[in-house]
Amino acid sequence: MPRPAAAPERARLAALARLRAAGGVPVGLYKPLLALGAHALGTPIAAVGLVDAAQVAFPVALGLPAGFTAPRLDAFLHPAPLVVGDVSSSPDWAASPLVGALGVRFYAGAPLRTPAGQLVGALSLMDRAPRDASDLGGDLFALLEALAAAATAALERPGPKRRARPANPPRAEVLELIARGAPLPAVLLHLTRALEAAQPGLWASVSRLEGGRLLLEVAPSLPNTLARALEALPITPRVGALAAAARGERVLTADVRSDPLWHPFRFAALQHGLHAVCADPIVSDEGEVLGTFHLYSREVAGITEERLRDLREAAQLASLALTRERLQQRLQHQARHDPLTGLPNRALMHERLEQTLAHAQRTSGVVAALLLDLDDFKRVNDALGHATGDRLLQEVARRLRAAVRALDTVARLGGDEFVIIAPLAAAEDAPACAQRVLEALRPPFKVQEHTFEMRASVGVSLYPCDAQDAETLLRAADSALYAAKGDARASFHRYQQAMTETLETRLTLEVALREALAVGALELFAQPRFALRTGAVAAFEALVRWPHPERGLLLPGCFLEVAERGGLMASLDAWVFEQALVHLSRWQRLGLPYRLSCNLSAASFRRGDVAAGLGELAGRYGVDPARLELEVTEDLLMHDLDRAAQQLRQLKAQLPGLRVALDDFGRGYSSLAYLRHLPLDTLKIDRAFVADLAAPNLAAPRVREGAPRTQRTALAVIRAVVALGHELGLSVVAEGVESAAQLGMLTALGVDEVQGFFVGSPAPLREVAGAGAAPVPDA
Repeated sequence: MPRPAAAPERARLAALARLRAAGGVPVGLYKPLLALGAHALGTPIAAVGLVDAAQVAFPVALGLPAGFTAPRLDAFLHPAPLVVGDVSSSPDWAASPLVGALGVRFYAGAPLRTPAGQLVGALSLMDRAPRDASDLGGDLFALLEALAAAATAALERPGPKRRARPANPPRAEVLELIARGAPLPAVLLHLTRALEAAQPGLWASVSRLEGGRLLLEVAPSLPNTLARALEALPITPRVGALAAAARGERVLTADVRSDPLWHPFRFAALQHGLHAVCADPIVSDEGEVLGTFHLYSREVAGITEERLRDLREAAQLASLALTRERLQQRLQHQARHDPLTGLPNRALMHERLEQTLAHAQRTSGVVAALLLDLDDFKRVNDALGHATGDRLLQEVARRLRAAVRALDTVARLGGDEFVIIAPLAAAEDAPACAQRVLEALRPPFKVQEHTFEMRASVGVSLYPCDAQDAETLLRAADSALYAAKGDARASFHRYQQAMTETLETRLTLEVALREALAVGALELFAQPRFALRTGAVAAFEALVRWPHPERGLLLPGCFLEVAERGGLMASLDAWVFEQALVHLSRWQRLGLPYRLSCNLSAASFRRGDVAAGLGELAGRYGVDPARLELEVTEDLLMHDLDRAAQQLRQLKAQLPGLRVALDDFGRGYSSLAYLRHLPLDTLKIDRAFVADLAAPNLAAPRVREGAPRTQRTALAVIRAVVALGHELGLSVVAEGVESAAQLGMLTALGVDEVQGFFVGSPAPLREVAGAGAAPVPDA
């Protein structure tokens, strides 16, 4: 924020000097305000900062050292509420002791002005952790503005007449109640009673505006007949006085007998001797009407200007209480709901499940837990991006809500996993419940220009048949889900006891894999790639193996799914990269010319720190990046082609000579045309096409009459990939070569390199130093 011009700054400093000369800020009133803000937002620091020419002083603070000051920060002079999610990224904040000494990262401030309008500082809320407060939206700014308005009002100096009697209502007591988090009715009841005590002969009430109606919150002295008449009023011209107040206009009625706006309530008012009424809107600092505050008098024209000033002050305090209540409700909702879909999250789901089970125990009822996982959602997410995936999840959530009853709970546990808690009349109703869920997902999903056939697998467990408590019930549903995904897609499985053993096996394997990664108990194998032109080894592909202490040597197919579900893929990649560079360093010292190719998972690629990690490892072990090749898949790249291309270019720029191979080419969603956008060096043809070349009615490089369509397709695809790859200057590699016939066909088609068990089996990486001496077998 630019520094103010000299003259306005002098005026501002003069106003600050007058404030300090008059005794400074009212500590007794400001501490409850600070406590209110800190409680509502959950921040450990709340302070009033006064800004002079050189520094920020904090005369009233919670969570700051006594007498703490900081060099001037113009954020404390921002003319409107200001929220900074992470102040450490701002040069202005970086040098402040608030950041350096106290570790402040998050800041939310409201301007503090004198009654004359001079900006002298800010009422601020600070946290030592960065925050994303965007979800709070206008509620957070409304709270800040309400705090600022209350702080400014507290600086007013009453005249002699006002000083002669206590302030009405007692602001400090009400602010303290709000700050302590007292229930809204208790705050408003204290406020109305205090106003009635200070103004004998007056009655007060507060109504809250909700859904186009005024809902009576408190009316401590109002007769029951009149209170009932005002209980839940629709805002229509028929209730003119209250409708006008709900639109933001003060309505003062000197005598209800002659005012047509009070016609609907005239009899009830006169029955109890009420003549004068004032309805004052309760307005947030953003201008939104939150409710109405009413004063009633037995005297005609009995509501004087002095009483109207007290009413206005009471309405401001009511606004602060209502704003705090709204923010608290928003925070509580966010803590218990999924931000993407609006469904209950894991915490609220557990709470509702416990309540449902407790009711079933009392009534001998049945409860079904349906755990649902979308089939192949990851493929959609990787291919089309997270924005498309998020919109698809939102539509799935909408359909699931529509497929169940109001008494059922649909929750999102995370990712593409949902759970449904359904009380049932009998266990026999569970299949129909699961089938309704699957049917709801059967129609195609349309997201922007994309159409998806999305299916789900469902695991079902029942109380009391399968479990007696919430945790066991969910664990049983997870076991059933695992069986459903392994059996057939778009199906449901009911829990059986044997499934527990399968789930326990998987969880045991995940724990063991995590331990193996921690102690480096995995082993890296390598499979050679041969150049068909020379017959010599051109490169090796690194393949991870796990020497399991009980199950022997495990191939990736036995544990990669466990690694993905357990969030271990990035750690696994990091281990493979380091081991690969250790061996490349050794090969360099021995003068061996081989490259080493490593697979890069989607988890590592999305993190965006691959270049930095590989650069640090290459520098540590003295490896030329040209000796390294990274293999990526189509699915990984296609979720955001432009971003993927940019990341690959950054990788190659930071690691000069690094090669990038596109693995399993031809299997994904994409077309060949996108290749020209990507900085690739190698295409690896998907092994499925190579496998189709093994049929005896294929003769290189032509297809015999009557060959199956899959064989003709495989030959056409490989021929096209070789031609396109060479046109783009790329090397073309064929994987999965397992016969002399395949090798001969691929040689005739012009493939550059081959890899497979026929030409070279994987072996421990430490044993392959001399593998280049073995030529490729004859076709």
